[in-house]
Amino acid sequence: EPTAIPTEPTQEPTAAPTATAEPTEAPTATAESTATIEPTEAPTTTVVPTEEPAATEEPTATPEPTELPTATAEPTEAPTATAEPTAAIAPATEAPQPTPEGDGDTDASLWVSVGSLLVLAAAAGAVLYQRRKLPA
Repeated sequence: EPTAIPTEPTQEPTAAPTATAEPTEAPTATAESTATIEPTEAPTTTVVPTEEPAATEEPTATPEPTELPTATAEPTEAPTATAEPTAAIAPATEAPQPTPEGDGDTDASLWVSVGSLLVLAAAAGAVLYQRRKLPA
């Protein structure tokens, strides 16, 4: 009986060589891939980088970037400007003083917003609870 089992798998590989006729057609498709005329066109595109040396002449004119280090003197003035943001903090502390006087921001408005959130949460909970009960 074990000898009969190898005989049956041997018959299945016999069917497999019939399928190998299709891979023979695949090398025919590789003949199409040998048409590498398009990659030879890509080196023709490399002629465009040869036009870029004209652009390299423009970077040789770099006297303006030398002026940028002169602009580094301005960042030295920036620490002086840091004293001004400290002054900007002082007006920010003055701004909260008028706000508590009565711009309409009261504890009642806070409780109204909290209450509305609770109502929305309760409504969402009720909807989810009903959806859970219906399919069951």
